[in-house]
This record gives sequence, C-alpha cells and structure tokens, in this order.
Amino acid sequence: MFTPNDKPEKIRLRVVLNEGQCTLADGSSLPRLKPGALAELRIGVEDLVDESERTKLRGERRILFLPSGSKLWARIRTEFVTKEFGGPSGPQVFPEIGERFRG
Repeated sequence: MFTPNDKPEKIRLRVVLNEGQCTLADGSSLPRLKPGALAELRIGVEDLVDESERTKLRGERRILFLPSGSKLWARIRTEFVTKEFGGPSGPQVFPEIGERFRG
C-alpha cells in the first residue's frame, strides 16, 4: 500500500525521445501514470537542435521569490565559518541577535 510522506521516493526512467514520442530506453512503453503527473526532463544540450533554444534554456534567469523589504533569517554554526567571515574570533555582523540564541 502506498503511503505519502514528506519526501516521496523518486523513480528514474531512462527514456528515448523520437519525434515527440517517448518510450523507455529498451523500446517498451512508459508505465501508466496518474493524470497530471509531473516529471523532470534532463537532456544533453547537444541534443537540442535549435541553437536559439539552447541559448535561451542555458541562460540565467532572475526569479523574484521574496518581495522587496522582506527579511531572510538564517542560523549558522559559527565554528564552521572562517575568521574573515565572522567566525568564532572574527567580527559579528549582528552581535545582539547572536546573544539571543546563546544559552
């Protein structure tokens, strides 16, 4: 019986694409999938025929994921940070915040 969890198991299917048709690498059909199933297609850039598509897909993009003015907080263990970046004996960027988490 299938029980969903926080990190669902992924299955890697080796496939061949020919003129928009997808089959398993051994030539057999894909297994039946649920409607709307999502998959990730990874191909070598050399397999893209159109140079402009290759350039477009390889290009960098900017994606806004935090609105302007948002604050992003992170906790790090300072013993793994070198001195030049504020490690154990280096400067503290926000020492007042660090004091709250020391116990």
